[in-house]
Amino acid sequence: VKVNGKYGSIDSVGNQVIPFKYDSYIYFFGGLASVKLGNPYGVINKMGQVVIPFIYDGATMFNDGYLPVKKGKNYGVVDKKGKEIIPFKYSSTNVLDKNFSLVAVEDKKGYINNNTGKEITPIKYDKGYIFVNGLAAVELNKKFGYINALGKEIIPIKYDHAAEFEAGFAIVKLNNKYGFINILGLPITPIKYDKANDFKDGVALVQLNGKQTIINKRGEEIIPFKYEIIGNFSEELAG
Repeated sequence: VKVNGKYGSIDSVGNQVIPFKYDSYIYFFGGLASVKLGNPYGVINKMGQVVIPFIYDGATMFNDGYLPVKKGKNYGVVDKKGKEIIPFKYSSTNVLDKNFSLVAVEDKKGYINNNTGKEITPIKYDKGYIFVNGLAAVELNKKFGYINALGKEIIPIKYDHAAEFEAGFAIVKLNNKYGFINILGLPITPIKYDKANDFKDGVALVQLNGKQTIINKRGEEIIPFKYEIIGNFSEELAG
């Protein structure tokens, strides 16, 4: 809550727990919150105790136990005890999950392993996304592909768009058409559809020339290509 321009917190019956003295809103994740006191940022616990000193020039929110912070003009990442995980040498840092962070140098991005603090890819991508099923989509020169957890480009950067993997498959776009690939990068359908939805309950909806059908995980069209609209399946039936 905010009182007279300062933030603090109350419990469920309205008792003050954290004094109203902070200059930034308090978001708790995993029992910790980064807060601003004057100019510097630090970290407090739910009792208001300072667990990381107020020494940073910027801080966001904890994600899986890691906090992106700023010193001077550079960004790094610290853990719940304030230990430096990623050095302060990047233009921005974004914790993706407990294992990986996305960092930037000017307008280029790359991946870091949070456990080692080491770069697993060059800082060369235009965009990077979270890991799903062990793969992350990356964009380079307006083309998309995928890297694995070691930073290796496991699926070539050649698509016009690439979605996150869902249930072991991903929708890709090439020459304004859509299709599906598996985690090995192998196509399970031709890239020929005008529209494609993610797999759900073992099937996915696709559209071509204004008509819709359903494909299974082998890429087989299992309903005649004649319907304008196919609704979601429920108890193995769809309108």
